[in-house]
This record gives sequence, C-alpha cells and structure tokens, in this order.
Amino acid sequence: MNEAAEQALLEFESPTAALVALPAGGIARRVAWVLGAGVLLATAALGLIRVDRVVAATGTTVSAAGTLVVQPLETTILRSIEVRDGQRVRAGEVLARLDPTFAAARLASEAAQATELEAEVARLTAEVEGRRFAAPAGAEATLARQAVLAGERAAQREATLRRFEAEEAALLRQAESAESDIGRITQRLGIAREVEGKRRELYRAQVGSALNLLSASDARIQFETQLADTRGELARLRRQIEAKQREREAWERGWAAQASADLARAATKLAQVRETLRSDALRSSVTELRAERDAVVLSIARVSPGSVVTTGTELLSLVPEDAPVEIAAELPGGDEAFVQPGQAVVLKFDSLPFTVFGTAQGRVIAVSPSSYLARFDQDRAARLPSGGDPAAPYFKLRVLLGDTTGLHGLPAGFRILPGMPVTADVKVGRQSVLQYLLGHALGPVEEGFRDPT
Repeated sequence: MNEAAEQALLEFESPTAALVALPAGGIARRVAWVLGAGVLLATAALGLIRVDRVVAATGTTVSAAGTLVVQPLETTILRSIEVRDGQRVRAGEVLARLDPTFAAARLASEAAQATELEAEVARLTAEVEGRRFAAPAGAEATLARQAVLAGERAAQREATLRRFEAEEAALLRQAESAESDIGRITQRLGIAREVEGKRRELYRAQVGSALNLLSASDARIQFETQLADTRGELARLRRQIEAKQREREAWERGWAAQASADLARAATKLAQVRETLRSDALRSSVTELRAERDAVVLSIARVSPGSVVTTGTELLSLVPEDAPVEIAAELPGGDEAFVQPGQAVVLKFDSLPFTVFGTAQGRVIAVSPSSYLARFDQDRAARLPSGGDPAAPYFKLRVLLGDTTGLHGLPAGFRILPGMPVTADVKVGRQSVLQYLLGHALGPVEEGFRDPT
C-alpha cells in the first residue's frame, strides 16, 4: 500500500491521527531551531549585560563639625532667650541674656583688691630699692593710704637707725675718753717709775728713807693697775661698739628681708587676684551669650526667663552653616563585606523624591569595625519598622556629602540640615544579570537539597 492510500485510510478512520501522521514541513522543522537559538542568545545577553551592585543603607544627615552647644559658665538667672528653633544667626548675634548682678559684684570686688595690691606692691618695691614712695596729687585713696604707710615705716626705720647711732656714738665717746685716760695714766706711770728709781738710788746711798721708797713703789703699782683697768675698759667698749654695729647691720638686713618677703607675698597674691579678675571679667562678658559663627538654631532648652540655670546647662545647640554635612547610616549586617571606605554613594533624600528632584553624590568615609544590635540601642529599637528583628545586627556607616549638582528643581529656601532622612545607595561593583539570577536561585536550591525531609 502506498503512502497516499495509507493517508486516505487514516483520514477515514481518524482525522486527528491523519494530521499527526503527516510529515513535518520545512517551517515546522525550523521553529525548534529558532527557539533554541533564542534561548542561547537570551542566555548570552544575560551573561554579557552588566548592572551596578548596590548596597542600600538608611540614615540621617549630621554635621561633620558637631553641634555648637551654648552653656553658662556658672549658676545664674536667665533673663531672656533671643532666638527661636530653626532661626539662622550670624556670628556675634546675641542668643540669650543672663543676669549680670553676681558677676558684676565679684568683678568689682576683685578689681578693688587688685588696685589695693598694686599700690602695696609699688610701695614695697620702692622700699626694697631704697626709693621714696609718694602718691601723686589727686591719687586714688589706695595710693594715698600706701603713701601714708610708707611714711610711717620710713619714720620707724629712721628712728631705729638714730637710736643705734646714738648708742654707738655714746660708746665711741666712752672709748675716746678711755683712750685719753690711758694716755694720761701712761704718762703718770712713767713719772712714777722715774720717782721710784730716784728713791731707790737715794735709799741705796743711805740718803733716803725706806718709807719714801715704798711710797714711790705703791704709787707706781696704783698707776699700773689703773692703766690695766682702763685698757680693759677700752677693750670692752670696743667689743660693745662692734656688737652694736653688728646688731645694726642685722636689723637692717632683717628689715630688708622682711620688706622683700612682704613684696614677694604681695606680688604672688596680686598675680592670683589678676588671674581671678580675668576669670571674673570673662564671666561678666558672657552675660550675653553670642553665636561664635554663622549657624542655625537646632534646639532650645525648656527654660523660661527668670529661671535659675546651673553651670553646664545646655541652653541652645547650633549647627554651623559652613560645616561639612555627613550621613550617619545603618548598614545591614549581611552587606558589610561589600562596603569599603572611598566607594561612591548615591544619596536619595526621603523628603525629595529622586525621580523628581534627582540625587546627590557622596563617598564612604568609615564603616564601624563591629556590629550593633537594635535591642541594645533604644533609639534604634524605636525606629525599627513593624515586624523588624531587634536581634538583626547592623553596622554604622559614615558618608561624606559631596556633589549636590544632581539635585534640581528644589523648593525655594531649601537647605540640607542635620536630621534629614536619607537613603544611601553604595556602589560596591558590577555584575551580570545572569550572575544576579543564579546567585538568588542557587542558594535556595542548594539549601533545599540539604533539607532532611
């Protein structure tokens, strides 16, 4: 039976079987090849087409220079706060005013003490240098008092020196009288010795009597005794003169030493008072708290005028306008291995849809060396979305804001301020579409093969 008869028989028995038995045409045979080639081309395209590998992190903008905290130096009374939250302030602008009463009182007291000590130091310096200290006409009361005191001390010193001079002069007169007496006694002793010699010659010649000889010898002995006593008195007087001179020199040295010690004490105290005065002057000058640089008021403490603020109380916090802006973001723990300092970052501000306003550029500057857990961070735990895992680790990421020219059509007056929520897309490399698909498919498949069930 030929093929035509067989085909006619099949059509008579079953049209479907006849269609199936028909030989494939040329077009039908080429369809399989086209489909196979399409699959191969699609696979090749997926392997050749490359896309960016991006790690997403969420965070907020922060000031790289930190916030400027305005605090009082000491416990005082708050008079007024001159700014509001979000207000821009210029360098030198008054932010708050404090009660100057306490600081002014201390400053006046320290200034008066410093003036008194300066006058005392000037008086003691003149006394140590041997100069006369006198207050000029119309001088302050402190200088006048010190001038009076200087006069009294000069008079006291002069009186003491005159007493020493008088005592020394009396001893000198006594010494001069003793020297004169010694001269006269010596002369009379010579005469007595000569008389005694003559009496002895006459006695030997049996012309004079023994009584006369003894009388002459007694006169000589009296003059010798008187001479020795006078010489001893002169030596005693000279010792007293030397002792009085040493006493006077010791007193003068003690006077000078006491003046030098008083000067050193007064100079030391003056230096301490001047340091305190500078500190009080600083306290007095900061009764008006001013901005150190152009900034924006970030927060104001909940205090009212008239309330007492203690030392170190944070009244205001400011954000410098010219400070670089950084992004403090939180990186999922599973993506930390891909992120390195220096990588480019695309920044999307949550308040500015990037499809409308564009994006900004940044650069990774730091990644925390260890992970953190939200359950140990109350702020982080409070920000967890519904169903978030508080046990999931995360890393802290720091990104420096760079080129912002990619932002366009911004609202009037818009500025990038600390606290703005941002999504940071970190470019960690490139990969093919095929790698992406296989990476997400092979993991579940491999883990599924290990399922014991």
